[in-house]
Amino acid sequence: MEQDRKNVIKLIVIMTIYILLSALGVFGQVGVVLFPVMAVPFTVFCMKNKVAKELHILFHVVISIINCLMVHSVLGILIYVVSVLVPTYIILFLYKQEIAIPNIIMCGGLILAAIIFVYFSIMNQFGINYEAQFSAGLDMISNELITKFESIINTGISEGLDVSQLQAGVKDINNLLTQGMELIKTCYPTIIVSQIIMYFGVTVLVVNTIVRRKKSTLPSMKQILEFRLSRVAILVLMLSMVLISNGVNSSGAVFIFGFNLLSFMASLFQIAGMLSLIELLRRTSISSIVKIIGYVGISILFMANPQIIMFFGCLDSLFNYRKVSIVV
Repeated sequence: MEQDRKNVIKLIVIMTIYILLSALGVFGQVGVVLFPVMAVPFTVFCMKNKVAKELHILFHVVISIINCLMVHSVLGILIYVVSVLVPTYIILFLYKQEIAIPNIIMCGGLILAAIIFVYFSIMNQFGINYEAQFSAGLDMISNELITKFESIINTGISEGLDVSQLQAGVKDINNLLTQGMELIKTCYPTIIVSQIIMYFGVTVLVVNTIVRRKKSTLPSMKQILEFRLSRVAILVLMLSMVLISNGVNSSGAVFIFGFNLLSFMASLFQIAGMLSLIELLRRTSISSIVKIIGYVGISILFMANPQIIMFFGCLDSLFNYRKVSIVV
């Protein structure tokens, strides 16, 4: 009985946190960028304590009603469901399956990403188009850069530089900028999926770190360095390249699908490659200072030439040179 009363008090505290977040407008459209990090408080509570289903239902109903009243729209309930309720129960379900942390992050991230796209479709019915907002933001950045390039031309002309060369150079830059922005727009689905997996991963790692202090049976955080991608992922990567090469044009459905698939798989192999190199360095017996320098060097290489890092990710997937047992 005493434990039940403590759990109720904890739930009330967490409920207050979410009500305050709602009052601050976090569960409005701007809250999308925080999916699913907002689920951390409730997820930690659920993993530490056993609560009756009726109390779970009451908690969500109360939060949803208060959130709806504060946001002045039923969309507040939808955002709460997607940002808190769904991620929480995905994490709880996957932890119950006793699978490794990398698999929890990948499986849960993909499931949540699919739900997010359903959420986007529903929001479109209410006149809120996130893809259009994304494209408009890119167009605004592009226009600002073009304006700066034009000011460079005017400055060059006033200083007596060759006008034709300046105009030709800026025209080429503008064309490259336009093409680059269009490719980024094409990658919109991949950007969303990658962002959701990344945020979901952060959520899982934070929850695991907090709860593991009380439950040592939870997976070790070292698992994030002790996995490799499945060899099937190599085949998917090759398939994406084939789809791009066989695409009729850059606006065709086959090309767009292949380009998004390639972008996503390349990102996975780059991350896997970087983590595999870090794990190899961690296993060596060299001094800590040299290891730190190595970690920094790997991070710089990841940012400067991700293709090399991706190559190591592919090798790790094919040959498992670290001899790890966790396969994603």
